[in-house]
Amino acid sequence: MAGLPRLSECSIDPSKPGFEQAASVYNILLQLEQEASEQSDKDLLQSARILGAFLTFFSDFFWLFGPLPLEKITNGIVSRDRDPEPTPPTSADDSDASYYAPVVKKLGGWYRHHIVRVYRSNKGPTPQPMSHPSRPSFDSLQAMMDEYLKGSGTNYDAAKRLALAREGFRCILTGHYDLSSCMKNEELMRRVNAAGLAYLPTECCHIFSQATVQNVSKETGAVTDDKRQYATAVLAVMKSFGLDGLARDIASPNGVHDLSNIMIMSTGLHTAFDLLHFWLEPARTANEYIISGPASALLSHGLQPGTTVRFQDHSDRGLALPDRRLLALHAACARVVHMSGAAEYFERWEDDDDQPPFLLPDGSSADRLVRRLNHELMIAS
Repeated sequence: MAGLPRLSECSIDPSKPGFEQAASVYNILLQLEQEASEQSDKDLLQSARILGAFLTFFSDFFWLFGPLPLEKITNGIVSRDRDPEPTPPTSADDSDASYYAPVVKKLGGWYRHHIVRVYRSNKGPTPQPMSHPSRPSFDSLQAMMDEYLKGSGTNYDAAKRLALAREGFRCILTGHYDLSSCMKNEELMRRVNAAGLAYLPTECCHIFSQATVQNVSKETGAVTDDKRQYATAVLAVMKSFGLDGLARDIASPNGVHDLSNIMIMSTGLHTAFDLLHFWLEPARTANEYIISGPASALLSHGLQPGTTVRFQDHSDRGLALPDRRLLALHAACARVVHMSGAAEYFERWEDDDDQPPFLLPDGSSADRLVRRLNHELMIAS
């Protein structure tokens, strides 16, 4: 588990306008990280690292998001609208960091639950890949392109067809061709075989959780109030980060299937992306991204860390490309997970979900149920 970098090692420069309070709060988080480590307080340690990792990310990408995310996080920590005892310090600079421990623990847990969790492997069950016939359906590549572009993009299959056309029937990162498309098209299959290229099953990868957005709609079948409140809170955080229009578009009917929120990836890469094993950091040049993450995770999928990829519309029809702000939020959450050790929390949470929600006769489920209850109380408060 990586710790937070020192202030001098990150982009939170107190001499720059808009970074003064962020630098003061970051110093508090560094102190709390050290105290939590010494006291073996795992919750505080993780929360301090979660908030610190978000601050470093939004400082790195100040050029993309502006000051709002930094202000949202720092104000959430140093706000005076909390319990009046003990007396708050006059400024963040001369504070006793331990004073902020309760709010850091609570706020870090809240961000972990409402932001990081929505990006980590909670996209819901992946629909089965589009079936392909036993013989090719299209005589030419252009005919298949034209057919795929007729889709409305209002469901998974239609969205995937549009994205396949945009991506040139390939995984957006590796360039491997989509198996189903090759099987449907003789011309494409000949091209792939002649060039000695690979083709693999691919999936439509949603950047922002399909399941979360669906829970916002009051018309959704058996969605419970707590799931709807959770989804609404996630979108509210996006708005607080200055992404009002983006949150509104994603929450609109079928907005989650918009081309700005989807990419074509091979099955293995899709899983790794959902699990936050790697991420795409926006470069300054439009539609360019730096493949980032642990080398071991990237190399196992044939990706080189630090490689810059450029997204483009291969259909030449002016189709929307993935939204860099959505990818940046995914990158923020991935960096947070790797800097804070939150992956262990999610793995434990997912294991808990697989267990019965009641006390077993031998009492072996007691710790899990207490953990779940404490979590729900934290979210409700």
